Amino acid sequence: MKRYKFDTKLFPFAEIVRSMFGGVKDLTRLHSHPDAKGIDLVVRETDSVTPLHPHYYDNFNLMEELWNSFAREQLLPLFEGDVLVQRIPTFRVQLPNNKAVGEFHKDSKYGHTSGAINIFLPLTDTNAYNTVWVESAPGLGDYTPVVLKYGEFVLWDGVNHRHGNFKNSSQETRVSMDARLLPASGLPEAWDKSAKSINMKIPLAEGGYYQRMKQ
Repeated sequence: MKRYKFDTKLFPFAEIVRSMFGGVKDLTRLHSHPDAKGIDLVVRETDSVTPLHPHYYDNFNLMEELWNSFAREQLLPLFEGDVLVQRIPTFRVQLPNNKAVGEFHKDSKYGHTSGAINIFLPLTDTNAYNTVWVESAPGLGDYTPVVLKYGEFVLWDGVNHRHGNFKNSSQETRVSMDARLLPASGLPEAWDKSAKSINMKIPLAEGGYYQRMKQ
C-alpha cells in the first residue's frame, strides 16, 4: 500500500460533493442531512443505494472533468504506458453507528480481475472507527485501519486483500471515493470482459466501467 498527497485547491473534490448535497458545510456531519435519517445498518445489497447516493451519482457531471484531470495529472504519471481508469469513482458514506460496505470481501469476488489497483481517496479526514480496514497479506485477516487526511490517497491491491469496515463508533461521518485502475501493459489474457459491476451492472471492460488514459 502506497500513500500519496494531492493539492485540494487544485482538486477540490470535497467542495464539489458538498455542492451535490445542497452546499453542506461539513461532510463529517452529513448524518445531519435529511436524507440520512432512518438509514438502517447497511448490508451488501443496500450499501450503495441509500437515499444519500443519488446526490452523487445523479450529479456526477459536476465531478467528471475534475476526476479526469486528476487521473491524468496525479495517477497516470505513477505508471508506464496507458492506464484504464474507472470512469465514475464509487461513492462511500459511513454514518455513525453504520458501515460504508456491508461485508468484508476481496474485489475478485465481484468480478474484478487480477492486476487491478484500488485507489482509496477520502473526502473527510478519517479515523480508526470510520475508515476501511485491510489485511496486510492475502489470507492473514490481520486487519488494520487506513487512516488518512483529506488530501491523501492510497493505492493498493483490493482484488486479493480482504477489506471492509466495522460499525462506526465515532461521531463523524466518513465520505470517500474509491476506484480501480488497470495498467494496460499488464492486462491479463484471461480477463473476463463479460463480467459486470455488482451494483451498476456496467461491463467491467474498456468502454464500460473503464476509460483509457493515454501517456
